[in-house]
Amino acid sequence: GGGRVSKDAFEQFLCGVACNLSIQKLCFCGCPFFGGEIFSILAPLFKNNNFECLEIKGCEFGRDDISSLSSAMSAVDSSKMKLILNNIGIERDAFDALSQSFLQNPNSKLSVLDLTRNYIDDETAAILATGLTGNSTLLELDLK
Repeated sequence: GGGRVSKDAFEQFLCGVACNLSIQKLCFCGCPFFGGEIFSILAPLFKNNNFECLEIKGCEFGRDDISSLSSAMSAVDSSKMKLILNNIGIERDAFDALSQSFLQNPNSKLSVLDLTRNYIDDETAAILATGLTGNSTLLELDLK
């Protein structure tokens, strides 16, 4: 246990995950996202009607990661989509991308957003407030 998987092996694994139509929830903990590249690989999974939750914990997450995630998840069919970004060291500009992509986007299907254990200062709170104003899909927001 505790070994590291190469980028090629990880991408191959993700291709298999993306082809599985029964997966409802996918969790990542402490793994690299290679600049968000993995999310384009997972796009078929997000189009799956059964898929409802993406959980990412303990990873560094930047604007490129959020942009790639948003692009890949734009095809989500589920009206109950949950996005859990827990303790990911999200950068300030990534909060802006998150707000624009998931909260302000009228096509977003996001119903739950969990930002537990992320540093939220005055500026990021204002960014989130802007995104929440007028949002009609979000049913649950967790900022513990």
